[in-house]
Amino acid sequence: MHTRHVLHNRDAMIAGFFQPLPPSTVVVDKALSRCVRLVPVEMPAEICSCSPVSLRVNPGKAVAVVTVNGRHDLSMPELSCDACHATWAAGVDNLIRSGYWPATLQFATIYDTDVFHSFEEMKMEAPGLSCQAFLRMLDQRTLHFGRVSIKMIYPTVSFIRLFCGFKSCLLLAGKISADSFHKSFFEWEAVRFEVDNIVKEERFICPACSPDMLAVSVDGNRKHYRFKNSA
Repeated sequence: MHTRHVLHNRDAMIAGFFQPLPPSTVVVDKALSRCVRLVPVEMPAEICSCSPVSLRVNPGKAVAVVTVNGRHDLSMPELSCDACHATWAAGVDNLIRSGYWPATLQFATIYDTDVFHSFEEMKMEAPGLSCQAFLRMLDQRTLHFGRVSIKMIYPTVSFIRLFCGFKSCLLLAGKISADSFHKSFFEWEAVRFEVDNIVKEERFICPACSPDMLAVSVDGNRKHYRFKNSA
């Protein structure tokens, strides 16, 4: 199950206690062990004319995948043929078709487009929500599900204390970059706007104005002020 669904949350009882497990950790003989898990991405059925038996799936470069459940540290899949030594690696087009959005062309960080949809919907319902607050929520979910390491630092370093009264502070390693998220979200929004223009899709439809005018409000788009000296 875990080899096919690497982005789900897991926990296990070790030494009599439940604890969350990151994707790269498995339980072998009642002990924790390290493993390599691959990003679930669209892969071709064949990369050469050789027999499918000679096709191998190998772990590639390490990437950070950000979803609505936080950050996952995984590896990109790569295909290789033992007979002709042909290779294949996922590109930007494969990631987009699989529902991801790369932060850069080298895609050291990959965002699940569902996290962009969630942030957009939350901004529509709560315009006062900041990007920093949304990312802090994702960081907390990452910590809650055991996918981040914690390091102790001294209070002389200018970090925010997570718990009052501690003589040392907690530093969360592997946090989600706010600049990268903000930049990628705006790029994703811009591409969606261009795609909607190409397919002639109208995203804003007013139920009161179409197909026939049903209601009108003079201050619907612009606020009118009432002054004290008005008649």
